[in-house]
Formats: sequence, C-alpha cells, structure tokens
Amino acid sequence: MAGDLEAAERELVSGHDQLEAIGENELRSTIAATLAHVLYEQGRDVEAERFARASKSAAAEDDVGSQVLWRSALAKVIARRDGSDEAEELASDAVALAATTDMLSLHGAALLDLSPRRGAAQRRQAARPHRRGSDRPLRAQGGRCFAPACGARVCWHWRHLDPRLSVPELSHRRRCRSGEW
Repeated sequence: MAGDLEAAERELVSGHDQLEAIGENELRSTIAATLAHVLYEQGRDVEAERFARASKSAAAEDDVGSQVLWRSALAKVIARRDGSDEAEELASDAVALAATTDMLSLHGAALLDLSPRRGAAQRRQAARPHRRGSDRPLRAQGGRCFAPACGARVCWHWRHLDPRLSVPELSHRRRCRSGEW
C-alpha cells in the first residue's frame, strides 16, 4: 500500500469500523490517527480533523504512539486551515512525546511534521534545526530515512523555508539516497 493513499484509506477505514463495532479503543485510536494522516495527504482536511479528534478521545494517556500521531495529524490540518499557533504547539508536543520513547521512526516523523508548522515570522530561523535533524532518529535505526518519503519531505521543506534552495529532481534523488542534506 506504500504510495497508494486510497488503498491505505480503505484498509484503515475497514479496520477502524470493525474495532469500533466491538468497542475496542486501544488499537482504534492508533488507526484513527493514522487514517487522519492519510486523509490529510489527500487534501480531505475536514475528515482528517474528525479522525484526529476521534483518536484524541479514544487514546489512553499512556498510549504515546496514538498521542503523537493524533497531535501531528491535527497540527497539519490546523496549520493548513489557518496557520494558528495551536498547530505549532500540537506539533511541538508530538515531538516532545515521541522523544521520550524508543520509537525512532515515530520521533523522526514527528520532527518532519513539526518543521513546516513554524509560524511565518519564525519559519526561516526556527525550523532549520528541526529540518536538519529530522532524519537522525530514522538513521539511528540503521536506515537512511523514509526515502523517498522522508527525503522528499525534507527537501520540500527546504525549498519552502528558503526559496533560494532549488533542488532539481535528479539531485534530490541523489541527495536523498546519499543522505546529503
């Protein structure tokens, strides 16, 4: 299902509905948050927000994975809608929670979600450390990154945070593979 958002959505909705029917919350909160991310990537922000908030309601306080996922999904939706400070706060909270775990891919994804949430006035200066270090937790697992997802997102953030950085596709692929950020 990698790269196929519609297939991912179908599977996640099916799993979510089945778990809801039997009253299961623990896994359902994680699935709802993951579904919120998938819906966000499809540009369906109203539905993404609904599933992020459903995850928030269902997630146990000690379910760090769900807590990180719903916060980062909701942060992206709010940021795209109105860019309020709440988006940055949610994304920062997600990173802080993820940093307390040994879930390195979750931490790396939360860092990637944080970098574009920075307010417009802070964007160029404050987001750079997050962008630069966003693949470190992923690399610590022995992988280069979520290539191409991580690399594409990091390079995309670079271009939008500093328009002078224009990364041609071929160079982008080479940089993502080699880890030259």
